[in-house]
Amino acid sequence: MKNKNIYAVIYANQVRKAGMEKGLGYFADAIRAHILSNIAKSGFPKKELAVFGALMLGQQQDIDSETVKDYQFAGAVHILSVSGLHIGFLMLLLDFALRFLPGSQKFRIVKLVIVVIGLWSFAVIAGLSASVVRSVTMFSFVSVGLYLGRNTNILNTLCASVLIILIFKPGFLFDVGFQLSYAALFFIVWLKPIFDRWMPSQNKILRYFGSILSVSLAAQIGTLPLSFYYFHQFPSLFFVTNLIVIPLLAVIMAIGLITLTVACFFVVPDWLGLITSESIWLLDTLIAYVGNHERLVFQNIGFTITILLTSYLLIFMAASWAKTVKYSQTIGLLIAIFLLQCSISLPLLKSARESEWVLFHTRGETIICERSGRNIDAYTSCTNDESKDFITKAYATKNFSKTSEKPFRNTFTFSGKKILVLDGRNVYPTNIHADILILSSSPKINPDRTIAELRPKIVVADGSNFTSICDMWKKECLKNKIPFHATAEKGSFILRNGP
Repeated sequence: MKNKNIYAVIYANQVRKAGMEKGLGYFADAIRAHILSNIAKSGFPKKELAVFGALMLGQQQDIDSETVKDYQFAGAVHILSVSGLHIGFLMLLLDFALRFLPGSQKFRIVKLVIVVIGLWSFAVIAGLSASVVRSVTMFSFVSVGLYLGRNTNILNTLCASVLIILIFKPGFLFDVGFQLSYAALFFIVWLKPIFDRWMPSQNKILRYFGSILSVSLAAQIGTLPLSFYYFHQFPSLFFVTNLIVIPLLAVIMAIGLITLTVACFFVVPDWLGLITSESIWLLDTLIAYVGNHERLVFQNIGFTITILLTSYLLIFMAASWAKTVKYSQTIGLLIAIFLLQCSISLPLLKSARESEWVLFHTRGETIICERSGRNIDAYTSCTNDESKDFITKAYATKNFSKTSEKPFRNTFTFSGKKILVLDGRNVYPTNIHADILILSSSPKINPDRTIAELRPKIVVADGSNFTSICDMWKKECLKNKIPFHATAEKGSFILRNGP
């Protein structure tokens, strides 16, 4: 978030619409709403319409969490955001639709103008996200080379599109989708020729599916370290998914573009809506079947920036070794393997020697984790399992640890410090002189009397407290010259004991 110049979060209890600037984004959103409205009138089922909005318009907000989970576990979540795969299909479909034009130089320029306008029009309607802009920019360069009859080096095209995008949008460099997209494209271009040498076949069908496999494998190898680093999981069934998705997605894109074009001007006919919705239903069903094998998804994998860099070093050295087996490449590959082993082992050893006590900032809830080495005890008042897991699993993954849930309690001792949690029950023992006083669930007790009785060295308020309660305790702590830590302002409260 910091890399995107986002430094704070504001929660609003009330929102009043004061006005809106009618720029490009406003009109693009109006067009999307008009298209989806015309499609919905054809009796398009709500679930399939949400997936259609993601596939064709880049609108993922209406997709239910179960569908997203199925796509994640099947290794196909990338198709729910408009990216290079979609733009590539669009360019091929536009090229196919324009084949009736003569092949003269004059009409080649006409084709180029139509294709480039078509690609960028689609990009505007799809919301000009990082992945869309990147893909349309790159395929615009490809179109120039294709229609002007010039040979283009795909790596040069890739680098040119990166340069132009970052000139106008430098912040895209830190966009996860941007990084994943370019990693996938680079490794497809670099590794696919190597894999193709290992899968020779004269049979057209086998060659077609072999090409899908080689593209899929190259993309997965290229994005695997980034996927581990950002998402800490990996779907092992991505091969099966891509064999299903890529041919079916080509059909859905062709039908979807017809539906999209009709919906720009008219209500979609029932028969066209039925064909489109049924094809998306088939895709969802197949994805759900693959995604239901949750045991085959590797999750909660700890991954540091050092492991990320040494992983890419290993991939580069392994690819160089596969292209040309020489003594120097072999030595380089062995060194890369050794460095990767060190980058994995050192965090494990460091984590095993540390201890931590953490009060997390969670709005409306109290979550405490006590870590001893690679074992974590989680104490929480959280009734929402999803919210609880979001915090505790992420913390365990970061520290290469495993979590066990414990019944919530109000007293702790860590590194010789006594910790007392005051919650909404408004009851506390007066015979304890707490070093650290934790406020939870807005306790309605007198701060002055409580501080005098417990004599804490610091008072901490987590995200489960009302702002008015925090302000009241903050004033009292200031008067008594006691430090006050509000997690809403300063982040999680952490005690450490270790190297």
